[in-house]
This record gives sequence, structure tokens and C-alpha cells, in this order.
Amino acid sequence: MNFRPASAASLFVALALVPLLTSAASPQMLMASIEGIVVKIGTADMRLRFPGQDGRVDEHVVTGEGGSPLEGATVELTGIVGTEVRSYSARTGRDGKFVFRNLPPGQGYQLIVIHSSEYLPAQYAQPAPGLPGKPLSLSSGQQLTNVRIALWPAAQVSGRVLDRTGRPVRAIVSAFKPWYMETWRILARTQDQSKTGAVTRVETNDRGEYRFQGLPAGQYYFLASSTSTIQIGNVKGYTFSSYYGASKPSDQGVPVDLDLGETVRDLNILGDYMQRTTIPGQAIDRRTGNPVQLTQILIVRRGEIPEAMTEFVPAPAFNRGPRDFLLSLHPGAYVLTVLARGISGRVNLDVKDSSPMSLQVPLSPLTEIDGRVTIDGNLAGAFAANSVPVKVILRSMTAPISNFVTRVLPNGTFRVSGIPAGDYRVDVHPFLSAPPEENMPPAFRDMYVRSLKLGKDDVLADGLRIDGSFASSLEVVVGANGGVVAGRILRDKQAVVNVRAVLVPNAARRQRGDLYKTAFTDDTGQFEIRGVAPGDYKLFAWELVEFGAWQDPQFIKLYENRGTSVRVNAGGRQTVDAVLIPALNLK
Repeated sequence: MNFRPASAASLFVALALVPLLTSAASPQMLMASIEGIVVKIGTADMRLRFPGQDGRVDEHVVTGEGGSPLEGATVELTGIVGTEVRSYSARTGRDGKFVFRNLPPGQGYQLIVIHSSEYLPAQYAQPAPGLPGKPLSLSSGQQLTNVRIALWPAAQVSGRVLDRTGRPVRAIVSAFKPWYMETWRILARTQDQSKTGAVTRVETNDRGEYRFQGLPAGQYYFLASSTSTIQIGNVKGYTFSSYYGASKPSDQGVPVDLDLGETVRDLNILGDYMQRTTIPGQAIDRRTGNPVQLTQILIVRRGEIPEAMTEFVPAPAFNRGPRDFLLSLHPGAYVLTVLARGISGRVNLDVKDSSPMSLQVPLSPLTEIDGRVTIDGNLAGAFAANSVPVKVILRSMTAPISNFVTRVLPNGTFRVSGIPAGDYRVDVHPFLSAPPEENMPPAFRDMYVRSLKLGKDDVLADGLRIDGSFASSLEVVVGANGGVVAGRILRDKQAVVNVRAVLVPNAARRQRGDLYKTAFTDDTGQFEIRGVAPGDYKLFAWELVEFGAWQDPQFIKLYENRGTSVRVNAGGRQTVDAVLIPALNLK
């Protein structure tokens, strides 16, 4: 069950999206009141679990009558009266009840409840944690009674941080929920610190013990990092960093799936102390064999998003002599991109403990690529008649550099210049992008990229590798007869409006972010996804899900058997319904 239940902060964000109180009290209006009860939902009230090996899920969820009274909850009522923000607060008694009196009538009152870290915050009429509740309306003199708000239990996790010899480690432990960018599952911060998947952090004690409380249900990764450098023997400068379940520093470990109210003990994080390795290096012009003066070195851990750059080494820091550089890295697997004037190089670098090593990076001239876009074998001059430009975009998968963007000319040709060595993903906007373009221009809505080749290399499947050694043309063939998948998303056999239908490609093609297509259901509960590349897919719909989570193998495997299979043919139309996966059955 994976869902992102609301925190107190996200509840207030949700409140800002609903209508505010619209009428102020006047002498002719009678004051209103609200009476209600706060209940706590326990394990006796819910039976929630992950899909089993057979794909079956217990669908029993919390009933409206479940729960027992909760004492000591804080109930907050907020609204706008005229030009003033009015806030009221009450605490529940032993019977779980609360009351607000002398309230101005109006629409748009917001009612939320918070308690201890044992429970998740809740809002009036909230069907499940993470889903929005509803505002309250009060008429003149209305006595609103029997208001019921349920608090769901939060999860707890505890354990120890230990080195491989069993000694405790003083560390900061972070609980991460991934966020998703294109086809990447991301745990680390980006360069500009704008996004992070960290939910919360705690510090271990002298025995290496840590404890998280108040966690929403979901799929988490846990990372322990030492609070300072450590001296081992006579050697200073050691650090500790390890994910739960990781076998080496470069691993992201294994996810931990938490249910509502679940308590997990002895989640011990094991790892090794690390010391930076000093690596002298030199960059060589492949054409002359001579060392060259560098302008930039970019370092990313292999398999991580380039925006989460591991190290940035400006020129003054790495110049030891006229042509040398010096790196200082922790153990791990890296991609090194080296730039000089008009040339570049890229190498994979595996750093193991503090073993001595040196590095020589061959550099080649920056690459220029010519290419052509055709539509089912015909020149793409038709693009010139459309107001939406067609662009070819190269996105680096190995270095945090700007995208290379060029517009396709009316005759279907294009050129991209000055490309450094590295691995790239090629987008052909608006036909081919990850995630796919949702607002496709009408003239292009049935089109998809059928093939993308550089010589004999299949760039669609394997990506584009630039090393300065080729002169082939990049050939893009756009199919004009993409398939259509349409249908309904059902809950209790009824069509559901305004939910996202998600089309996930079969396992063999899941590395291609452009094939994951989505569409929202309309006011009649119908959806339509156009421009689908031929092949096998599964159709899913979640009541509550982190955008892009369906591209994460660790997430989608939990629901593999809950998708509806669909085969798409070129020019064909498939009508298929899918059953909505409810929020309380999400992990």
C-alpha cells in the first residue's frame, strides 16, 4: 500500500484551494454551532496489506462507524469572516467530543484535527490520509451535530546504525520517499537544493540508536550519514554513509514498505567507514597525445540523475600544474566528464577504499550531428505548416550540462553542434519526450516516433553515446498512425471522474520514459490516450499516487497484477476499463 498521506503543512495547502467563507454575520443572522467527535482508527478497524504473490488484495477498508473516541486531540476551525481570518480551537474530552458555539454562518469553514506523532493529521470528510477533505457550510442558526473525524495511526521505525564490526555510529538518519523526474527515481537533492525526497531526519545516540515516529504509510529508503569526520587509529578524515540494505557505499539499498500504524523494530543500518582517495590525473588530446589545459571537471555517481551532481571541481581547485588535476573522492562508482577548449572526454571511474590510483583521460573534439526527420518515409516538410515547432533535444544522462536544442527545418533536417562526450537521451518534441507531452497539438496527436537510429545503433532502446568517433546521420522516423486506448476508470462498477489513467509499457520496454502515457477522465468518467506506440501495455489508475511513481520498478511490482493488459496496434483503437486502486490500499 503506497500513498503519501497529508502532513499538517500539506493539509493547510489543501485548505487554501477550497472556497473561503463567503458571508459575514449580520444582526438578522443567528449564530451557529458545531458538535462532533474525534475517533482513532486502530488495527481492529482496518485490514490493509500489500498485494500477495497471487496479486490478490484484501479490499476491506475502514468503515464509517469504525474507531474509538480519542481524548486530547486539538480541533481547529478556520474561516474568513468579512475581511478577517477567524480561528477557533477546542480539545476533545475523554469521550472524544468537541464543540464550537457562536459561529457566524457562512460557507468555507475548514476543520482539521491534530494529535501526537502517534496519529496523522486529518481534515473533515477526508476519505483517506493524503486525500483532501471538504469545507463546512453553516446556515443562520444551524446546529451542526454528529460531525465525525477519524485519525489514522502513523508508522514507527527504530533501529541502530552500526559499522560492519558491530560498533555503534553517531549519525543523522534520513527517511526518504522518492520523487520522480522523467525516468529517474530520486532520493538526493538537486544542485539548486530545490527538491529533496527527505521526509524527516533524526540523530542517533551514543549507542547508535534511532527512532522515527509519525511516519505516513508508504515506501521509504533510510540513509545514515556520520555527523562529522572520524579518526580511526592514527588516521583522520573517515566518514560514514550507508542506506539500509546497501552492500556498498554506491548502493541505494532496499526500500522499506510501511503500513498505516505499523511498528518496525531493529531496522539496523550497516556500513563501512570511508576515507577520500586522492587521485592525480591528466587530460590528453587524443589527436596529438599531448596534455591539455582543462576548463571544467564534472563528476556524477553512476546511475544517479545528473542534476544531483556529486562534485563540482572549478579550475582553480584542480590545477596542480600547467596540465595536471587532482581529485579527492569517496569510494564509489562515478562518471567523470572533462572539458577543455573545443574538446572533451568521459570516463567511468571506480574508487575502492584508499587504494592508490592515477587517471589519464583522452579528449576528442566536440561532436556535431546532422540528422533528418521523416514521417512514415516522407520528408517532414509538413512541419513548416504547423505553428508548433518540432525540436530535437539532447539531454545528458552522465553530466549536469545544459540541454542541446535545435529546431527541425521545413525540409526535415537538423544539426546539433558542440556536444561533449557522454551518454544522451534524444527527445523529438512534441512526439518523443519523457514524460510524454500531455497537451499534444491536434495535428500531431496521433504521431509517435517509430524509430530513431544512428547508423545501426537503436537510439530509442539504448540511448545515444557520444565519443567523438562517428560521423553517421541521426535518422528519426515518425509514425503518423499511433494507436488509441480509451475507456473508463471504475470504482464499485461506477465511472470515476478526474482521475489519471496510466498506461505502462511491458517490462521489456520500461526503460523508455516516452512510452508511459497518461490522461485524466472527463466529467463522464471517460479517458482517451492517443499517439500510443504499438506494443503491449498495462492500464492502471490510483486514487492517490506520487506523479511518476509508476516508472519505478520497486513501486510498480507491487501492483503488477492489478493492471489491465492491453495490446496496441498501429492505427488501432482499444477500449478497456480499469479498476481504481483506492488510497487505503496504496503503499
